[in-house]
Amino acid sequence: MDQETRRKVFSIIQSEINLNPEEIDPHQDIRKNAILDSMQFVSLLAKLELELNVDMPVSLLEVNTLQEFLEGIDKILVSKS
Repeated sequence: MDQETRRKVFSIIQSEINLNPEEIDPHQDIRKNAILDSMQFVSLLAKLELELNVDMPVSLLEVNTLQEFLEGIDKILVSKS
């Protein structure tokens, strides 16, 4: 993921959960540790779809870590281009 897209994704994450993604351990379970609940996650995906102009697959709801989430978004963006 290029730096501009990463900044955009992080900005969206920060606006949705009021937490700086840079402060989250990328390998930490974001649900188990109550960083992101299921409604926030769905809202985040919807916002990313609008901002990045892509369709987010339901499979992204199954990721557990920030790293997995970012890798999933990166795969979507690469396949779009």
